[in-house]
Amino acid sequence: MEPHVYLQAETIELLRSEMKSAVAEGLKEAMNPQAAKAFWTVGVEVLQEQATVQTGRFILGGMKAAAKRLLWLTVFLTAMYALGGWQLFVTVWKAVAYSKGAP
Repeated sequence: MEPHVYLQAETIELLRSEMKSAVAEGLKEAMNPQAAKAFWTVGVEVLQEQATVQTGRFILGGMKAAAKRLLWLTVFLTAMYALGGWQLFVTVWKAVAYSKGAP
């Protein structure tokens, strides 16, 4: 069987008041100008690091997409050349140019 401790209302109020004062005093001591500067400096450094990582992902993603398109274009052009040679290239080029209204 565990012993129970019962506090009187005055004791509870005193403890609350003491805790409230202690927390306020601790926050006041912790949030001095030097601590605030260190806090914001670290925050800005983390933001810069994350921005660098995200930018790298964006650039690498764009490069990957461009390489993929270039690969498919190469496959398509190689297949065209294998099927019809330079004459097929010229024919397709003229068809595309005339479809856009060029003379």
